[in-house]
Formats: sequence, structure tokens, C-alpha cells
Amino acid sequence: MHLSKNIEHIGMEFQWMTARIDHLLNKNVSEFMSLPPVDADTAYGKFITEHGFSDADRVMLDLAFISLFNPAILSPFAVLFSNPEKKSRFGGIFSEQEAQFYPTVRTAIFLLAGDDPEMMNYYVSYFNSRHPLFTSNVLL
Repeated sequence: MHLSKNIEHIGMEFQWMTARIDHLLNKNVSEFMSLPPVDADTAYGKFITEHGFSDADRVMLDLAFISLFNPAILSPFAVLFSNPEKKSRFGGIFSEQEAQFYPTVRTAIFLLAGDDPEMMNYYVSYFNSRHPLFTSNVLL
């Protein structure tokens, strides 16, 4: 397994996230965009496959990776954070001291459901405290 192939695969996930954020915040397009196919020949793909993680789970994982490795992707949220109406749509935490936006489960739900209340309710139930991402301590 080549490191460059894994980095390329995760890079495609980051590109998806960039486009999804742009569609939701700037273009008001809330239809869900398909994530790139999982490449089972990468460490990331094997991790997703072995744990049976869904696209919704991938969005949560991608947010965690992006927060650590490319937080600039989340900067559109930081720009809108001072607007209470917009902030309530996507949640998150903004650290003025670090000038960085930290996504929360609410951010993932916004990325998955847009402004669709039915889908939002579905994902609120989906990401409960018994979800494998939390019970297996993949995410805290």
C-alpha cells in the first residue's frame, strides 16, 4: 500500500468537502452530492470497509481529518459564524483566539442534510451516543 495513494484518496474526500460546503453556503444547493468511491486499496478505504462505515460516517471522519490537516477548508463556516441565523444552521465552535472553526456533529448533519428538516431529524437519530464512531472511540 502506497502512502501517496492513500493521500490522494483522502485528498478526494477533502475536495468533496470543499465542494459540499460551497454548494450549501454559497450556491444554496442542498441536494446531497455523492462522495468519491471508497478505494479499498488504501488504508483509509480499508478502515472504512472493515468497519462498515457509511457515507454519513465518512463525512464525520472527514471533518475530523480536515480539522487537523487542512482547517482552511472550514474557513467559510468561520466567516459566517458571527451571523446567528447562519450559525444555527451548521453549529460548530469558533475560537477567536486561534481564528479557527471546529466542527461538531451539528456541522456534519448540516453537510449531510442541508436544510431538509426530515433528513436532519434522521441524522440526529443516526449519530446517537451508541453510534459505533463514538462507542469504539474513533471519535470522541
